[in-house]
Amino acid sequence: GISARTMNNRLKRHGLQKRNRDFSKGQSAWLPTDKGREYSILTIEEHRGEDPTRYLHLKWSERVLELFGGSVAA
Repeated sequence: GISARTMNNRLKRHGLQKRNRDFSKGQSAWLPTDKGREYSILTIEEHRGEDPTRYLHLKWSERVLELFGGSVAA
């Protein structure tokens, strides 16, 4: 029930991810920190359309919610 922007900021505040300073087409806008690697994985997604592009996408395990006390309201 929260936006992706809000969740990304919470993950950043908890030291789990950081902005990708070298962000460019095909790269993930966020990267896991050492602390966040235990709870995340970078996957390759493929955008289909006029300009098909493969890009990295940071996905989080549900286990990350343990760090928020079981909810994202932390």
